[in-house]
Amino acid sequence: MPKSLSKVQKHITKKKGKITHLHANSRDAQSLLRAGARDASVSKSEILRRRVNKPLVERVQFFQTALFPPPPEQITTNDAMDTQTENDANVQAKGNSGPLDVEATQALIVKFLARHDEERAELAATRRTGRPAGAREDALASNGKAERAEYDAGFWVPDLGDEKNLVALEEWNGRWIGLNIVKFVRVSRGGVVSASKWPPNAQS
Repeated sequence: MPKSLSKVQKHITKKKGKITHLHANSRDAQSLLRAGARDASVSKSEILRRRVNKPLVERVQFFQTALFPPPPEQITTNDAMDTQTENDANVQAKGNSGPLDVEATQALIVKFLARHDEERAELAATRRTGRPAGAREDALASNGKAERAEYDAGFWVPDLGDEKNLVALEEWNGRWIGLNIVKFVRVSRGGVVSASKWPPNAQS
């Protein structure tokens, strides 16, 4: 018996013709209800999964863009105004000429960790004296603290010291599932590099 709502509907239509009315307690009506509930559950799970994966996708995109900036015609006005990209030129040049060493990888990690510093400073400056931080400021502070703690233990990043992996990173299509072709490592603040995997977990 088909399980998705669309397949259940097709199955019933094939069996009975165009559906105009079903008794609430009929077997077909119950099948439609169950299929609809399953589809809703799958959709909810997919939304939650994307929400969890989004920060990691954005992290990899940061390193991909830092090493392989898009052609000028693909850069938006906001991107063109982003001086951070210009400041990273020396790191990018080294990355584009070959694998990065640990120090160069750490330099990019530090840039990543500082990506919201300007926004946090602006939020703090515009907040009235004595007023608590807003939701956005709290979220940025919490995320920053978690990322810095991760860096102390080992920050999850693409292996930028592997030439073949740089090719895979450059060709990555921006999708979560596409990261299965990219090799990952953890780089600590102390310069320790250890093998990791995709998707990451507490042990790797």
